[in-house]
Amino acid sequence: MTATSGGGFCLMTEGISLAGMAEIPIVVVLGMRPGPSTGMPTWSEQGDLQFALHSGHGDFPRIVLAAGDGEEAFRLTKEAFYLAEKYRTPVILITDKNLSEN
Repeated sequence: MTATSGGGFCLMTEGISLAGMAEIPIVVVLGMRPGPSTGMPTWSEQGDLQFALHSGHGDFPRIVLAAGDGEEAFRLTKEAFYLAEKYRTPVILITDKNLSEN
């Protein structure tokens, strides 16, 4: 499991591609925030959904889960590990910046 946000996730897409093609189960938490890699510290958005759905190179399955509050984040983290192991595929758990930092 690893966690990142926008710019860092861009740099991880090659590793996600490898995990998808080699059927290596991984869980990535993506805290969405606007702007370039340095981000905009006081803003929040849900703009990385399409990027998460289509991240990586090549055609491989990926599972994207979205948490709306702390309770969902807790429950979906457990579910993400279960799904990654069961289907041997990358699972991306997305949250917005406010949930990631609180």
